[in-house]
Amino acid sequence: MKKAEDWLETHLPGKVVDLIKINIEGGEYDLLEHLLSSGMVKRFKNIQVQFHEDVIPKAEARMRKIHDELSKTHRVTFQKIFIWENWEIKE
Repeated sequence: MKKAEDWLETHLPGKVVDLIKINIEGGEYDLLEHLLSSGMVKRFKNIQVQFHEDVIPKAEARMRKIHDELSKTHRVTFQKIFIWENWEIKE
């Protein structure tokens, strides 16, 4: 498996992505945590994500922490917890 940061730098070096849609059955936690810790999250104008709660231990706590970190760079435009949500980059 490749790190998202490495893939982005290889395939979209320096580019800003208009939308990333994430629905990966529990993998969204690791992916978003990686994008946040690497700072790559700032390269996405919109992040649509479906968090899954039934396949991840302590899913709600991890989701809330991701929300806290995302809110530093993005603002929520719609949100139905554990259904779908969208985060738009702050200007």
